[in-house]
Amino acid sequence: MRPVALALAEWAVEFGYGDVVSRPGPDLRTRQLATAAALTALGTAAPQSRSHLNGVLNFGRTPLEIIEVIQPMAAFAGFPAAREVFGARGLQFVPAAPV
Repeated sequence: MRPVALALAEWAVEFGYGDVVSRPGPDLRTRQLATAAALTALGTAAPQSRSHLNGVLNFGRTPLEIIEVIQPMAAFAGFPAAREVFGARGLQFVPAAPV
């Protein structure tokens, strides 16, 4: 968006990563996981989803934790970004045996 509307691009970053993230409430680790889940549900923000999934892993969450959070959304959006991020990091997810 920067080449088209610099002020809008800067505002979006300042709002999303400043005002919103700095609010009291859940810690950054939880906020990052919630953001990745929301982006997965959208299914239309692949670059952002990959970025936030990497952030979730950087915060120490495991592939299993990520899958368990985004799995309810899989019926609607799938989770190709998680597959891509896990593969790029050499992580493997082995699903649990059916219950």
